[in-house]
Amino acid sequence: MSYLLGIDIGGTKFHLRARPQKGRDVNLVVPAIGHIHEIGSGALIRELAKHVKVIQQKMGKKERIDAVCIGMAGIDTAKDHRDVLRELNKQSWWKQADPNRRVLVNDLVIGLRAGTENENSMALISGTGSNACVFEDGEQFCVSGRGHLLADEGSGYAIGLAGLKAATKAEDGRGPKTKILPIMLSRFRASEMGDIPPKLDNVRSKSQIGALNDVVEKAAEAGDRVARKIIKEAADELMLMLTTLKKCMSSRPTSIDVVLIGGTINKNKPLRNEVIRRARKHRWMNMIPLTDDPVEGAIKLAEETR
Repeated sequence: MSYLLGIDIGGTKFHLRARPQKGRDVNLVVPAIGHIHEIGSGALIRELAKHVKVIQQKMGKKERIDAVCIGMAGIDTAKDHRDVLRELNKQSWWKQADPNRRVLVNDLVIGLRAGTENENSMALISGTGSNACVFEDGEQFCVSGRGHLLADEGSGYAIGLAGLKAATKAEDGRGPKTKILPIMLSRFRASEMGDIPPKLDNVRSKSQIGALNDVVEKAAEAGDRVARKIIKEAADELMLMLTTLKKCMSSRPTSIDVVLIGGTINKNKPLRNEVIRRARKHRWMNMIPLTDDPVEGAIKLAEETR
């Protein structure tokens, strides 16, 4: 007996899903130890191997991996792809699958596949990081996705960092008062903003800051003007990605499925609502918040390799 293995590797978690020929799916969700560009492909794949071993134990010794698809955040260049494949080819579980049924793609691809069947579509991701891609007639065009130093606008990291800065300015008087400040101090059990940086792990600081987007979310829902401005600026950046991608298309379709991928865009209600509200002004945007887990897209892609 054999099973399909789908893997979603984001900035903050691993999600593995095994689908046997008969019976129920087996899922494993664990925190990520870091982004590929923070810890390197070798460390990331070695960590992944530990979780695959757990899945294999759950499936039983008589079951083998028939096909596997990995969607990984940070696979943005040909070099990234080669580096990860080199590490995967050292793993027995990866080599166990049929060579023609092993797939490695950016996490945008599996998220898109989980949200729509349409070949001509867009993926907008806002999780710890952010980027967007349009897929047209087998071609792919992407914007952003260059890491938090060069891009990641509209992401959880960008919102969380803006919240930290807004709270700091409010505390020392350089900026307006904001409800972000007391919520942020409570989150870290800190008496002042200067106590927070030492509490951030150097390896996982990006994901930790990304998780702070919900601090801004709470303040925005409470009517805080500073928080609302941060949310609106994030929405501006995400919409800019989509309108830029539209210009890359050779055709001019009247409707394009835009799948919203990532914990920030799907769980931060003020941000999601703001993006959807703005999309109504662009009749070609058919917004699809992702209701299924992105890893389901990996399963579908693995299945399609038959």
